[in-house]
Order: sequence, then structure tokens, then C-alpha cells
Amino acid sequence: MRFNKKYKRGLFLLILLLLITTSISFITFKPKNNISNENSVSLSATEDFYEPNNNYTTAFDLTNYYSMWLSSIDGLGAQHDDDWYQIDVAPEFGHLIIECSFSNMSGNIDMDLYDGSDPFNPVATSWTENDDEYIYYNLPWSGIYYIKIHGLNNTNNYDLRWRGDDIYEENDDFWNSRWVNPNFYPNLKIIDYDEDWFHIYLNSGDTIDVSIFFNHDDGNLELELFDPDYNYTIGSYSSNSSNYEEKFLYTAGVSGDWRIRVYRISGSIDVSYDLDIWLNVGDDWMEENDEYWGAHWVDAKYYPDLMIMGDDEDWFRTYLNSDDAIDINIYFDNYQGNLELEFYDPNDSNNLRDGSYSDTNNEFISFTADVSGDWRFRIYHADGNSNVQYNLEIRINGMIGGDDPYEYNNDFYEAYDLHDDERRWLSNIHGLAVQGDDDWYRIDVTPGFQNLIVNLKFDRSRGNINVDIYKLEGMHSTTWITSNYSMTGDDRIDINCSHIDPGIYMIQVRGDYSGLEYNLWWDDERTDNRLDDNYEENDDLMSAYDLSFHQSEPLWRINGTALQKDNDWYRIYVESGF
Repeated sequence: MRFNKKYKRGLFLLILLLLITTSISFITFKPKNNISNENSVSLSATEDFYEPNNNYTTAFDLTNYYSMWLSSIDGLGAQHDDDWYQIDVAPEFGHLIIECSFSNMSGNIDMDLYDGSDPFNPVATSWTENDDEYIYYNLPWSGIYYIKIHGLNNTNNYDLRWRGDDIYEENDDFWNSRWVNPNFYPNLKIIDYDEDWFHIYLNSGDTIDVSIFFNHDDGNLELELFDPDYNYTIGSYSSNSSNYEEKFLYTAGVSGDWRIRVYRISGSIDVSYDLDIWLNVGDDWMEENDEYWGAHWVDAKYYPDLMIMGDDEDWFRTYLNSDDAIDINIYFDNYQGNLELEFYDPNDSNNLRDGSYSDTNNEFISFTADVSGDWRFRIYHADGNSNVQYNLEIRINGMIGGDDPYEYNNDFYEAYDLHDDERRWLSNIHGLAVQGDDDWYRIDVTPGFQNLIVNLKFDRSRGNINVDIYKLEGMHSTTWITSNYSMTGDDRIDINCSHIDPGIYMIQVRGDYSGLEYNLWWDDERTDNRLDDNYEENDDLMSAYDLSFHQSEPLWRINGTALQKDNDWYRIYVESGF
């Protein structure tokens, strides 16, 4: 084919024009006529499909995308500028997990978490020079939170998701189990290969009925029971996808803190479940209280589900001032057995001051104290030939109190667990406590953070409060460490314990038992000032510290706690089948 010169010249000019136009489309004209080459994206292209989200006011809402990666929602994010995301965290969550996955070789990315009430000061951050960022945050409350993704603005692609863990974490092993009572506990979670452990006190002869309910399509959960000495006793294992529960029924052979274990063996990395615990008691939690001098302390309140076992007796004591009027009622079914009620002088175990005896349901006593002291009352079976459940109600001067939200915590084995509430006043947890009886709290002093500080505030003009610190020894005993018995001074008690051993400690609050309100705060301060830990040198792959023979052991039990002063590498050996 032949072309004339004019045609050739026109074709050449057309091709040249197309080349110039294409080149311009990849050039950004910036202020002051600066030109930069951005040949990866066109002028009109957006970074990702979550824009505009460059500040908290335009944050992309991820609330309804729980546990979903961005890649499964609308594609990966691109860190070209600050990216903000919003989540509304439900009250069922006690911990927040945020994961950002990316390649650091393409540009570093960092991550911040903000409380919705203050989007200017982060409550948690994750800034490393590695692939991926991770935040695990103990939630002080539910509501709006913001996630900020920022970095070198290299348009580095990243993936992001958020999850929540339940309010009972950390309860990942036998020794860190969370205290539970017979009740229904909804909306619990197994995250990844985490385990959930719970403990409940059982007397010998108690029969416990435990069930977990979950969607088997989400994952396969298993349920086990361990005795107080860490011996496996019974379990429930079902692989049937149509079975949405695991359960067992077991009668305790020894008294103590029994453990319930829930774990996942397959399926989703995020499985929700409900825990249901029923208890057919052999005897009640106030034992042993079988005689005058062993009477259990009670105050003006309602005590359900107590038990008389055959010819056993239950004795209780409460402090009355002279002229205080007390009303005592016991409610029971006389068909189960005939209970009787008696009231004794505080200074003479043989001086019976009043009694209630009938062959019908329930017994009651109304009495006005003529001396001040610890008055006793006795409940017993008239025939001693059956087990009878009863409820006890006590009113003083016509009043019945609920004490506080931390009850029942009247002894060390009933202690309210504060180990996740460092540097938080009770007033910011469930409100002020009431010193109407002995109050016990459980805390955990972490290795390397062994300066214990306990602060208590109250109105001394209305009564006195004393504080004792005990260390838990094993499962059934405590060792006294220190105390503050000050009867004068300001309305505050401060205790400082320097360089104590790590472990579980108990705070006992006691005093005049006058219903005085108080606030409590604790912290364990850092004491580990080492230049580095005992696992060095382990700064790279070749020098990784071998943990192969320390399965399930925390580091502090192996060779002390670790310090993140540089990169730390660890090696494990995983056998086939795991």
C-alpha cells in the first residue's frame, strides 16, 4: 500500500499528539509549577474505597463488619494519607483486638486507637518497624472508638480488622481462671486458640451441671472439668455438627476450687458461646459454722440457698448496738424437714434469749437488743433426718441492705477479682464499696512490677476502716504481709510494699462494720531495671531462644520475664499432628 507525503505527514502528527496527551495524563501539576511523576495512578484515581476518611469526622464505620478483614469488605486499604475507622463496641466486650496486616518493605505503617470522647490523645498505639501492627486493649467502657492508620504515605496496601474478647479475660490457664457462681453467662468468646478457664468452689458431695451453647458451624468447642489439684476429671467432646452444646454432670469428691476449661479444636478463629452452671449443693458456702464460736458473720441482707444437712447446725452472728431491733426470718418448705430458729446472748453461749418453733413453713424472731455485741442465732433440724434448703433474711431497725456490687466477698476464697483493674478506683468500676462486713479483693502482682501500692479513701468521721495485705499460698491459705490500722489522721489509707514476690495477693478491708462507704485503688509499679533479659542474645533468627521443652509455661517461670529492648526471637518445635 502506498501513501502520499501529505498523508504520511498527517499520520505522524496524529501519533505524536497521542503520545504527548498520554504523557500528560501521568503528570501532576503542583503549586509553583512543580511537576512530579506519579505514573502508578491517574489524576482522578482514589487510594481505596474507604475514602474520604482522612480524619475522625469522616471515619469509615466498621461496626457492622466485626472480625472481617477489609479485603473481604471492599478491598484492601491504601496508606496514602491518614485513614480513620470508627467502631461502636458493645458492652459485652471487655477487651478490644485490632490487627493491621501489611508488608513493611513497601512502607512502614503505624496504628493508634482513640476513645470516641477524645479523638486527639490515643489510648493505645502500635508503632513498630516490622510487618503488621497489633493492639490488645482493656476496655474501660463500651461505646465509640476510632482507629487511625498512618505512616510514610507510600500508598502501601494494608488489611485491617477488629474483634472483641469477653470481660473475663485474661483467664487462659488453670492459675488465672476467673471466679464464677452458679449462673448463666452469655456472650463469651474463644479467640484464636485461646482457652477460657473458670473456677468455682465445691464442697465434697456437691453435684455440678455445666453446659456451653454455641454454633458448631463457627467452630468445635470442648468442655472439661479439673479438680483443685489440676487433675482432669471429666469432659464433653462432640464432633456432630448438629450438636450445639457440650455438657457434663459431676459430683465433687473433695472440697476446693474446681476448674472449668473451654477451648476450641477446629473451625473459626472467633467462636461465641454461652456458659450455664447449675449446682446441687451438698452444704452451703458459709460452712463450717456448726457451733456458737464458729458462727459466720452476717449483716442486714437476704441470703438465699442455704442448707441444713441432717443433724448439722448453722450458727450466725451480727453486731447489734443496745436498743437495736432485729428481725430474723427463715423461709423453707416444711415438707423437706422441720427447721427451728433460736437467738443467743452475745456474752453467754448458754443464754437462749428467744426462739421460734412450729410445725409449719418458715420461722421468725423479732427482738430488741439490751446490750451491745455480737449476737448469735442458731438454725437446726428438729428431727435431723433430712436435708433442707432455706433462705435467710435479716433486718436491723427495719432496714435490709444490699451492701455493694462486690459481694459476696466476705472471705479470701470469695475475693472479688481486681487483677484487671490496676490504677482504677472502685468508683469507676461498679461504684463505691460498703464496709458492712469483711471485704476481700484479689490482685495479681506481675513479675518485674513488684512495688505494690494500695490506696483507700473514706470518711473517718463516720467510722474507722483497716486494711490488710495477704499473699495467697496454694489454693487454701494466705500469709499476712502488712496492714494499716491507723485510727486517726486524714480520710485515706496508703500501703506501700517494696520488692515483694510476684503472685496472687489479697486485700482485706475491715473496720467498724457500720455500712461506711469507701473507695479503693491499687497498682504494681515497675521494679525491673535490667539492661536486658535472661534470654539474650536472641536478636535474630540464628540466635533464637529455644522454648521447645517449655510448652504452656509462661516465660517468667522459665528464666524470668522478658524485656523488649531489641528484636527478640524464640524457637519452638511443633510435632506432626498439632
